[in-house]
Amino acid sequence: MEQTLDVVQQVLMAAQENNIDAFYGLLGQDPYILDRIDTIPFVQTPLHTAASAGSTHFASEVLRLKPSFGKKLSLDGLSALDLALRGGHTQTVRGLIKHDPQLIRVEGKKGITPLHYVSEAEDRADLLAEFLYRCPKSIEDLTIAGESAVHIAVNNSNLRGFKVLLGWMEETGNKHILEWEDENGNTVLHLAASSRNNIEAARLIIKQRTFRRAINCCNVAGLTALDIALGHPNAEEHGSIAKALCAAGAKRSTSHSKTINLADYCALIPARSWLGHFSAPNYRLVKVPNPRNPSINSMSGEKRSALLVVAVLIATATYQAILNPPGGLASGNTDISTNSTSNSTDAGYGNPQAGSAPLLLFPNFGIYYREALAP
Repeated sequence: MEQTLDVVQQVLMAAQENNIDAFYGLLGQDPYILDRIDTIPFVQTPLHTAASAGSTHFASEVLRLKPSFGKKLSLDGLSALDLALRGGHTQTVRGLIKHDPQLIRVEGKKGITPLHYVSEAEDRADLLAEFLYRCPKSIEDLTIAGESAVHIAVNNSNLRGFKVLLGWMEETGNKHILEWEDENGNTVLHLAASSRNNIEAARLIIKQRTFRRAINCCNVAGLTALDIALGHPNAEEHGSIAKALCAAGAKRSTSHSKTINLADYCALIPARSWLGHFSAPNYRLVKVPNPRNPSINSMSGEKRSALLVVAVLIATATYQAILNPPGGLASGNTDISTNSTSNSTDAGYGNPQAGSAPLLLFPNFGIYYREALAP
């Protein structure tokens, strides 16, 4: 055991000194030393040590021999690529991602990936662009707080990084990521509206045609981006953001219709009349997003559960309506193909009660029950 530990220490020293020849000499003494290190879940591997020291050639050699080391985390929750980045060893960083671009997606502590890290500061914009080019899918990765790289760039007032990300999203058709919400329900526009350092970022977001449908979404606190801009302590300095938001059709949350949750809505409607409430003339059911849409991955568990419940309810109601059409099959009108539409309304399924809400929506993958706007 002591001999093994001694060999490990010598390997780590060789990594520190970028001494590949000494490393192979130690492998001759113990050919299984890398395998034994690999059995430890969280460990400072020779790759981590080499990356920390900027020993580019040693790091590339170890990664070639033991690719699994690239995805291991140290006891501090950092990958080898994380350590190379934090040490400012750009050549080592490029050597690692050239060998394995997927290292850019390795989630460290708090779910932070190397892409998230380089999104924080303007002086890392070149690496940010290179990471996106090497690993395009990395832009979809989220931290445990639900933050995308775009959230992180805006939250750190990294305008240059944000422009790199925005340009990449335009080039690859991923601008829907701008609509993704973090755990607090904040889109990047909410974050941009909260700081005068992000005025230009806010304007760039507002200009995106695809973002217009989400410009008035509320965060967990029930605030729209306009609410945040107008409610800022330095409201006068935020005037330009508020003006741009208003010009784009932004509204305050007080201008929105009343919203209740799915449980409250279900409690208001008898089970047998579900189909009627979905098909009534003064109701509208907006298309539920395709499950293959990448943005589904950014939804919270609560929102996904709500969406699933509604899908089941709609499917159940539709199935029951087919088996038991309004009025019954023996009601004297058996020509289902020509009369089913009119029958459903005449039988009361399509006639909501007076005072019921005029609109049911699923915007931003949520459930909304909309009543008349306040005067």
